[in-house]
Amino acid sequence: MSQKHTPGPWEIRIEGTGSGRSPVIVDPNNTCTDGSNVEIAELPTTEVNPRGEGWVTSDDGPEWREEIEANAALIAAAPELLEAAIDFVNKVETGRARSKDSYAKFKAAIKKATP
Repeated sequence: MSQKHTPGPWEIRIEGTGSGRSPVIVDPNNTCTDGSNVEIAELPTTEVNPRGEGWVTSDDGPEWREEIEANAALIAAAPELLEAAIDFVNKVETGRARSKDSYAKFKAAIKKATP
């Protein structure tokens, strides 16, 4: 399988201050010419909320902030989740599906995705 995405691991950084704070997903192993990490994704402080109820800002309450930060954690865990899934599928296809290693990879990725 060829992977065309930026290799992991990815990390969450919080940028900005006050109500303008937003989670940014970065590649900690890659830097720009200014020394900052390469951004994978940014979750703005203002976005359409997932339930289709209009725009969300940090003033809408902690439940929206928690949801935005949970989304960032899930995105940051994507490389590990993909790696664990590929590893498991490969082991199933070769008759080695009882691997504790695959289980451990999934557990670690799930923990990262659900802080």
